[in-house]
Amino acid sequence: MAIRRISQRWSTHKRRNTLVVAALSAVLIAATVGVTRAVGDEGTELTTRNVQVTTGSMQETVSASGTVAAKSTEDLNFSVSGEVVAVNVEQGDTVRKNDVLARIDSASLRAQVAQAEASVASAESKLASDEDADASSAQLNADSASLSAARSELAVAEANLASATLRSPIRGTISSLDLVVGQYVSAGSSSSGATASGGSTGTSSGATSPQTTSSTSSPQIQVISTSSYVVEASVDDTQISKLTQGDQATITVNGSTEKAFGTVSSVGLVATTSSGVSSIPVVVDVTGNPTGLHAGSTATVSIVYRQLNDVLQVSS
Repeated sequence: MAIRRISQRWSTHKRRNTLVVAALSAVLIAATVGVTRAVGDEGTELTTRNVQVTTGSMQETVSASGTVAAKSTEDLNFSVSGEVVAVNVEQGDTVRKNDVLARIDSASLRAQVAQAEASVASAESKLASDEDADASSAQLNADSASLSAARSELAVAEANLASATLRSPIRGTISSLDLVVGQYVSAGSSSSGATASGGSTGTSSGATSPQTTSSTSSPQIQVISTSSYVVEASVDDTQISKLTQGDQATITVNGSTEKAFGTVSSVGLVATTSSGVSSIPVVVDVTGNPTGLHAGSTATVSIVYRQLNDVLQVSS
């Protein structure tokens, strides 16, 4: 009897232990499922994909805005006085180097050349005659001085005669014209810009030495190059130290998708300030003669100041 009771108690205890273990297992399974769902709900599951890794170049750039300008601008004025007798061009015309653009009446200038030639001939004759007469050294020296002076007068007269014809020093386009036939122009009466002609009065009986004058008025004829351009840009003073002559640049004219290329030709030293922002001028020479560039157009310039080669690149 005692053994049977002990056996019954053991069986009952074993069944209770089994139920407890089963219950604990159920709780653990539920907890595990809950944790898994919570992780999934928070979107922390990791995904993978294959991408291509290549090597290439990377550039560091400075951006700036600027204005397209003709690389060469020639402001031309008659350097002698006279009445305009011919104007061979109109604004917008294309001209070649040495093309005749305008002329003034040269009758008085030709007379000055003839007079100067006669003076040279006379001085040469006097020197030769005195040499044949075995004149004194002092006389021969005086004759030589007179001949040199006469030749100088002839050179000035010939230069003034040549200045009666205004020629284009470059190939380009007539961008402005302030001459009409019948107009009287004074020597050096108007001059501005990059290049101005030398001036001489040309009104006296004797030829006078050329002189350069300038004023704030517009040139009589202005020629700009149309085969070479620059971009005159402004760069923030905090970025200017990164740039140097020879840096490569990409140029995009506003409103266009075409790109042109160039190199930095000059970096300014003096800053200008506008609305509290300081900037320094930078000039970029445009390479070649790309289409779509016109003087006065605005453009954006991206200047490369550093380039890294053979860099690992991962596609996005």
